[in-house]
Amino acid sequence: MQDIAKKLNVLANVTIIIVGVIIVALLVKRQFFSEPKFSTNNFQIGKRAPLKGVKWDQSDQTLFLVITEKCQFCTSSLPFYRQLAEMRDSQNKFKLVVITTDKGDEGKRYFNSLGISIDEIKQVTDKSIGIVRVPSIILANSSGIVTGIWTGKLTSVQETEVLDRLKGAGHLAKQQP
Repeated sequence: MQDIAKKLNVLANVTIIIVGVIIVALLVKRQFFSEPKFSTNNFQIGKRAPLKGVKWDQSDQTLFLVITEKCQFCTSSLPFYRQLAEMRDSQNKFKLVVITTDKGDEGKRYFNSLGISIDEIKQVTDKSIGIVRVPSIILANSSGIVTGIWTGKLTSVQETEVLDRLKGAGHLAKQQP
């Protein structure tokens, strides 16, 4: 009887250790290795963008860059974001707004450190707008109606499409998967 109790005690201890290791591994994976998620599924082509406080009529179009500091695809997309900012500076036909879930001044500090000029940074909570991959680019017209959505790291063809749309070419963009 005492032998069975020892075996059960060892089995229980081993089970507790295994469960603890699994929980720690999942937490580490979630914190450091998962792709950041961002709530934005309320943005739909043909519908008004769900953001408050945006003065839509101050420009022909508003381009939203949905990014977070910890997103590797956001970082690898920085050359394209610089190109967008330079285009905006030379044409002044669209407003460039960054949307981020980074807390406090982190988002502002991060984007200012990149040396890319933007018009505004909107910090939102995950729950305030819906789920799309980060980075995302969302284009809205002067009435706040979403006319294009691109998600993830863009291909050169997609980048050209965004640039053409900002120059006034094209019609409603297809929503990227």
